[in-house]
Amino acid sequence: MQLQIDLGRLIQDIIQYGIQGLIAIIIVLIAWLLGSVVGRAVNRLIERTGLEKAFDKTDVGKAFRSAGIDLSNLIGMLVTAFIVVIGIVIALGYLRIGGEAGALIADVARYLPRLIGGIILNNCGCYTSGPTHRLYREAPHGAVPQAVRGDRGNAPQLTAYWPHRACRVAGA
Repeated sequence: MQLQIDLGRLIQDIIQYGIQGLIAIIIVLIAWLLGSVVGRAVNRLIERTGLEKAFDKTDVGKAFRSAGIDLSNLIGMLVTAFIVVIGIVIALGYLRIGGEAGALIADVARYLPRLIGGIILNNCGCYTSGPTHRLYREAPHGAVPQAVRGDRGNAPQLTAYWPHRACRVAGA
């Protein structure tokens, strides 16, 4: 039994897979460039809307600041990562690499939008909890039910944790 290697076929396969690998790398690089541009744009948008300043007034925002985390940079990096992961998924699809590695990367790509949405919803909730609490607290007597307004009479279990301490605006 003799091992035969068809050099012509071997060279043809190396060239074919090499070109596919280069195209996959180009796809990932384009995704990285696009992601960094969009991430910077989102970063600037969050800074200009004042969302970050409002977030910094919350206890969570103060904790982020003390840890050295900037909200706009965090969301910008998540957007960049999301776009890069989409590029990697496209490149893996082009290379037809499946199995566990492909499934894992696809799962990460499906999870990132939920993470970004959760951060945005948390930020919006923290931003609105302080003014909403002040509105109910300062409402005329009888205009808002006591349990909602924060009086300790009827339902102290409802008001003991509202608004949540992590989202409480400084001075509320």
